[in-house]
Amino acid sequence: MTQHSKKHANLIATLFIVMTFLLSASAFAQDTDVISEPLKVGIAGSEPFVFADSDSGIALEIWEQIAQQKSWDYEYTAFDNVDKVLQALDQGAIDVAVGPISITAQRLENVRFSQPFYNSSISFLSCIGQQGFWKKIKPF
Repeated sequence: MTQHSKKHANLIATLFIVMTFLLSASAFAQDTDVISEPLKVGIAGSEPFVFADSDSGIALEIWEQIAQQKSWDYEYTAFDNVDKVLQALDQGAIDVAVGPISITAQRLENVRFSQPFYNSSISFLSCIGQQGFWKKIKPF
């Protein structure tokens, strides 16, 4: 594995874990913080960032602090997975998506991401020495 591909793999792994808020352009294109109707906030993702059954978790705590500072009213809608919450965002059924949502090139074409609030140092490892194909994939 070349140094470039190692960096690329590390970047992909980090981006996969990056936790973000997705901001819908229509909800936040206003020049003021005044929003007349409650924001429809879609939540999806895994624990400890989202506990959908109790409307709690790290991501939701951060969202609630931002909403409180901005005096925004909002309503949560829980989704089974990230794909479904992104589809709802794309269709205009929700204004904002909150949860552990990875940044991908395709998603960047359709939505705006906030700054990440969680980065992981997960990476892929492999032995340096020459090994046969079976030894590389053998789990034990």
